[in-house]
Amino acid sequence: MRGNRTTVNVDRIGGGTAINIVPGCCEVLWEFRPPDEVSTAAVKAELERLLAVVSSDVEVEMAQIAGVPALAARNDSAAVAIARALGALGPPGEVPFGTEAGFFEQAGIPSLVCGPGAISQAHQPNEWIASSELKAVDRFLARLGAWATGAEVRE
Repeated sequence: MRGNRTTVNVDRIGGGTAINIVPGCCEVLWEFRPPDEVSTAAVKAELERLLAVVSSDVEVEMAQIAGVPALAARNDSAAVAIARALGALGPPGEVPFGTEAGFFEQAGIPSLVCGPGAISQAHQPNEWIASSELKAVDRFLARLGAWATGAEVRE
């Protein structure tokens, strides 16, 4: 995939009724999070290539359960400019999140996903966010609320 930014997760594999019985079927639940449509097409093409080697007497069915458009991080967006003016840290980057922001962006609404903590800590066993990070995001959200309502920013 372009730039190797697509993430893939095989979540569950299941089938059969007992360890000593060949299952009549098997289900594999997996997901991938591509950064763009080119990568989506590449993943689907690779899957079709891999499945082409499956025996012809095995029936393979695929169904897409959900789809969320990727959010392209752009340094020049209005959302980034506002976030920086309100004290957001770090440059925007591309991350394999599944959020509504990709839908907003497709509709022409500048969007940005931000929050406390590090993504390397998220969706892991024993995930955590430091209380200092929660306090920082609370201050940021207070500034954002003040900006949105035209009120004076209080620290």
